[in-house]
Parts: sequence; C-alpha cells; structure tokens
Amino acid sequence: GLLDTARMPSGGDWALGSSLRFDFDTLTIDSFNNRIGIGTANPSHELDVVGALNLSGPTARVIVRNPNNSGASFTLNWLNDVGRIRIGGSGAGAGNGFDFQGIGNASLLRITGGGNIGIGTTSPAAPLHVNGDARIDGTITIPTTTRTLTLSACSFATQNRTEHIFAGGGPQLIFSLLGSGDGSAMASVVLPDGAIVTKFAAALRDISTTTNITVELIRNDFATVSSATMASVSSTGDGGFQVRTDTSVSNTVIDSHLQYYALVQFPDGSPSSLLHAVRAVQITYTIITPLP
Repeated sequence: GLLDTARMPSGGDWALGSSLRFDFDTLTIDSFNNRIGIGTANPSHELDVVGALNLSGPTARVIVRNPNNSGASFTLNWLNDVGRIRIGGSGAGAGNGFDFQGIGNASLLRITGGGNIGIGTTSPAAPLHVNGDARIDGTITIPTTTRTLTLSACSFATQNRTEHIFAGGGPQLIFSLLGSGDGSAMASVVLPDGAIVTKFAAALRDISTTTNITVELIRNDFATVSSATMASVSSTGDGGFQVRTDTSVSNTVIDSHLQYYALVQFPDGSPSSLLHAVRAVQITYTIITPLP
C-alpha cells in the first residue's frame, strides 16, 4: 500500500518497531540491524546499494574518514573540471597517501603523500620507484641537457714531428718547431651517439705576429676514411693566451655508427720555437637521445 505522510505525526522522532520496505526492494529499512538497502530487500551493510549511484551538484562528493582520526579524510569529487581523489585533513593518516591493494591486502601500487609512486614497494624513494623488472613497449626520452667535454693538452698525441713538448704553468702543448715545415697534433673525441654539437672552443697561446695556430674538430667516415671539418678556431695576432669560439658547427649530429671524431691542431707556416701552444679544448653539446 501507500505510506500516507499526512497521517504521520509531526515533530519529534519517529520509531519503527519493525523493518520498513518500499516496493519490495526499492528501499528497505532494516531497523533491527540498522541497515538501509536500495535495490535490495536484504541489505548487508549500513548502506547497501544494488545498482548505479549518481551524485551530482556542486557539492557532490564521497567522504570517508579515518576510523582512527576523524580529522583525516578521503574524498572523491570534482574540482575545477578535474576529477580528483584526495587524502587530506589533519592528524594521523592525513599525509600517508594511497595504497592500491590486491588479495590479502598486498600492496600493488603506493602513492605517497609527497607524490612518489612505488610499484612493488610501499616506500618509494623517487618519483617512480619500481621494485622488480619493468617492461616498456615504447621509447623513453631523456629531456634535452647541455653537457661539455673538455680535453686538456695532455689528451693530444704529436704527429709528423717530435719537437712538440709539454710545459709547466698548467698543461700546454707547445709547438717548438726548430726546423722547417709545420707540425701537428691529434686527439680522439668520444661523444654520445645522437649528441648535437653546439659550440667548439679552444684556449690558445699565440705570441707570433706572423703565424697563427688552428684547432679543428673533424669527423671521419668509418668506411671510406674521408674526413670533413665540423668546427674550427684559430688564434689571432700576438695577444698571448686567448679563447676562440666557433658556434657555426656543421654536421652537428654525432653518428658513432658511421663516423669517428678527432681534434687536429697545427700552426700555419714555420714559426720559431715556443710561439704557439694549446692549453685545452671544449666541445659543448646537447643530448636528447632516447634510452634503448
């Protein structure tokens, strides 16, 4: 039959002496077990809903409070057009994060209050901490970073002539050409595959008014042994120690599968002794190569 609310007493409390059921299982109030069922005639929890639960409106949310501290709560709602799951409040449990669990309360994924994510661990020590193997069907790309490779004078080996010496005052490769003709020195360069060279610089000494010293970054083809200059700097004048820079680098991408790289330095002409020296060379590059 119908429940006529006009016949119900107004004011005060209502008390049910037995369970109340609307349309068999539309709504059931189990007064003996203090349970309410929607869509079920036999609710097994304080609120037992069989079917969809639709919450709407600006204040719609589900709030679950920590049984050990009512000041800490778990909230499911919308905020600024973004669905959110939030742990908040104050006191015990408010900053402990989330734990996604499997059978036997086994932790499958933990998100700490500080934002770290742990898979296979409940104490992630990094933004992503995986305790176990990981498989990624795709590409992991490292954000672009700028790095510098510095080669001192000690990295060079002399070529053609034997008059090149190392001197004090910091490592310097000094061209002491006591005879006719020029000399040169070479150093191997190893950069990460896929690196992009952006700048080439050399710290030089030149006290000659008639000749200069040049340092080149060259690439060599592994199959044909042909070479090409990527960047080049030369001293100017007789200003003593000087740093020369070249940012107009050609063939900038390092391809260690097909190429190998080296530095070559040489004075032009035949200066008298101790007029030219190389202290160090710097190669600046960016690396954006994905991890294999």
